[in-house]
Amino acid sequence: MWQKEKYDTAICTLKRPKVNCLFERIPSKLVLLVFFLVFLALGMSIYQDYGISWDEPIQRRYGQAVFDYVRLGSPDLSEDPERYYGPIFELGLVGAEHLLGLENVQSVYFLRHLMTFSLFFLGVFFFFLLCRSLFGSWKLGLLGAFCLILSPRIFAHAFYNSKDIPFMVLFIISGWSLLVFLDRKTLPTAFGHAVACSLLIGVRVLGVFVPVMTASFFLIDLLLRPKRPLRPFLVLGFYLLCVSLLTILIWPTLWTDPLGQFLAAFRQMAHYPYEEEVLYLGSRIKSVELPWHYIFVWVGLTTPLVYLFFFGVGLLSTLKKVGSSPLQFYQSSKGLLYVGAWLLLPILSILVLRSVLYDGWRQVFFLYPAFLILGLAGVQQVLIWQQECSGKITSSIALGILILSSVYLVSIPVSMIRSHPYQNVYFNRLAGRMSHVVQQFEMDYWGLAYRRGLEEVLKQDPSPVIPILAANLPGIINTFLLPASERERLIFVLDSKDAKYLITNFRFQKKPYNLPEFYSVKVRDTALVTVYMLKSE
Repeated sequence: MWQKEKYDTAICTLKRPKVNCLFERIPSKLVLLVFFLVFLALGMSIYQDYGISWDEPIQRRYGQAVFDYVRLGSPDLSEDPERYYGPIFELGLVGAEHLLGLENVQSVYFLRHLMTFSLFFLGVFFFFLLCRSLFGSWKLGLLGAFCLILSPRIFAHAFYNSKDIPFMVLFIISGWSLLVFLDRKTLPTAFGHAVACSLLIGVRVLGVFVPVMTASFFLIDLLLRPKRPLRPFLVLGFYLLCVSLLTILIWPTLWTDPLGQFLAAFRQMAHYPYEEEVLYLGSRIKSVELPWHYIFVWVGLTTPLVYLFFFGVGLLSTLKKVGSSPLQFYQSSKGLLYVGAWLLLPILSILVLRSVLYDGWRQVFFLYPAFLILGLAGVQQVLIWQQECSGKITSSIALGILILSSVYLVSIPVSMIRSHPYQNVYFNRLAGRMSHVVQQFEMDYWGLAYRRGLEEVLKQDPSPVIPILAANLPGIINTFLLPASERERLIFVLDSKDAKYLITNFRFQKKPYNLPEFYSVKVRDTALVTVYMLKSE
């Protein structure tokens, strides 16, 4: 059984301990204010540092198409290849672009990066609220927010990934609103949760998971009551109705045939039609043929080791508590049960349905907050061991774990600063040396580092016109972030015979280029993008 009083004593929150605690008198509001202001200032100071990812122009075009359809009734979205992606965030990005009257393409993409980061900032705040609610401690809530920020790959994607980051953020917000709704079960909380869930589905159809879990937990709550009045059932019905209507309202693809188009979107997202080869464990494998362990290997090798350790402790301790008294655990900690379902059920569905994954694990970023929450449960358990086993060897081991983990945690931002702005290629020590990793996995698969490569060509080559061959799309679109006068000097050609330089991020490349190297963008001595000299004029 979870001994909450002992835990509260250990972290000096809900109950005052008999001994003085180092952090007992910290003014929480001041700490939180400083933390979030510093984080906001950091994001505002670096959002222009990142390149343009492969999918950004595609997403922007889709957002523009939906924007025009809402305003003008055209173009027809029924044949749009992106129509089964929820459009709500892209619609907001394009709407802001028009509202501000932006015509300079560089300003447009900087705005997109700023707004994507702003949403992530909001998500970190709600993650703090969610963790504080689950653990009854603002300090563990703050630690959760800190760990979400200090997740290198998540941090980098928070500036340019307008698909997976909004879905993750809205999963966090809907998780928090679910706890509020289950606690109060009123019409206002039902409506607030419905808004969060409809926005979630409006980013990706798989967000329907949350309304399903909401209804399940709500009904379990009612079944456990000795009396079952009619009003709670009406509140649940009101919530489900609001979710349905709001989802249809914000997703124009559903306007003509809500149920049919929704099911079609669900089928496509469950079996996304992508069959390109993926570099995985040193072999090139079609995405539809990737082994079951793909997601586990990627998460295991690209997540800081300290998070993996505490996740293991938290998962085992939570399973033990559930197994010892399932009903009592549900009644006292149903939020953690929801978190477990949030993490495990989507993974099971991916394995059973053999859903297509590629580009690392970005499609399942929405599971990462649940992973971190279970990691916080592990921190909680270690704190309990350290407190209740005073004077015993267990207490000393627990204290040692906490000290070593704190030291490791400090090393994460150091690594992120060194690799900035390429935190998206972070691998932990389990992956081995980067010279080995680059042969096993895709690195800069979205081509963010092309920007730096192009900037170096322009810096080192004074020619008024520079013919260049780009290996793939990001090599071209990253010119959008260059000043117009510099951008016009680059002429992209299709044939190497006409090019002075070749620039590549090595994606889909099966053989190395035997060409003189002009410049490479490197992280830990490993090239992400290389410019080769084709003509030495």
